Amino acid sequence: MITVIGLGVEQGDLTKRGEAEILRAASEGRKILVRTAKTKSYQTVQELGVPHICLDGIYEKSRSFATLAKNLAKAVAEAGDDAVYLVDGAATEDNSVKALIKRTRGKLQIVDGVSKVSALVQKAGFIGCSYTAVSAYELLEKAERSTISLPLIVYDLDDSGLASDIKLALGDCFGEETKVKYICDGQTKTIELFALDRQKKYDYTSAVAIEAQDLLQKTRFDTADLKEIVTRL
Repeated sequence: MITVIGLGVEQGDLTKRGEAEILRAASEGRKILVRTAKTKSYQTVQELGVPHICLDGIYEKSRSFATLAKNLAKAVAEAGDDAVYLVDGAATEDNSVKALIKRTRGKLQIVDGVSKVSALVQKAGFIGCSYTAVSAYELLEKAERSTISLPLIVYDLDDSGLASDIKLALGDCFGEETKVKYICDGQTKTIELFALDRQKKYDYTSAVAIEAQDLLQKTRFDTADLKEIVTRL
C-alpha cells in the first residue's frame, strides 16, 4: 500500500510518526518520492538523509494545472504499491494526493502533517473557525458549481497567470475593488482585488484572503443577500 506523508509548512514540522515511517521505508529500500523540493519543509527530508526522488520535472512537462495533479498521481502509482510520497503541508489538502486517492480507489495510508491552511488562517487574522479554504486550482470549478462564501482563503496561488484567473472569478462574486489580504512567504499586506495579479512575487506560499462582508458594504449580491434583505424588511 502506498504511504503518503505530509511534511508540514516549515522545516521541523514533520511529525514523529511521519519521520518514523520515512526512516523505516528507507531501511526497507522502498522508493521515496517528494512532490517538490521548492518548499521550506523539504529541508527536513534533506536532514534525514534518506534516498529520494523529487518530482519537480513533472511540473515542467504538465500542460495545465488540471493535468499536473493527475501526472503526479500517475508517477507515484507507477513507483509501486510500497512507494512513499511526501508532500508539503497536510497530505489531505494536496491536489495530487486527491488525484492519487481516486486513482487507487482510496487504498492509501495517509500520515497527515501540519496544515498550511491553518497557518494561512493565522496570517489572515480570521477570528473563529467558520471559513472556506480552497486551492486556486479548484476555485474556478467551485465558482461555476456553487456560490463562494466568506471568509475565504485561496491558496496555491503560485504564479501571476493563475492569480489573474482568480482575480476575475472573485471579482465577479465580490467586486474588483474589494479589500483583500495577499499572503506570501509569511508576509501579509492589504491590497485591492484588482491588483492581485500585479504583485512582485508568487510562489507555493502565496494566498489571498477575504474577510466576511457586511451587507451594507457589498457591491455584488447573491440569493443569500436577498434573503437577508427580506428578513431585515
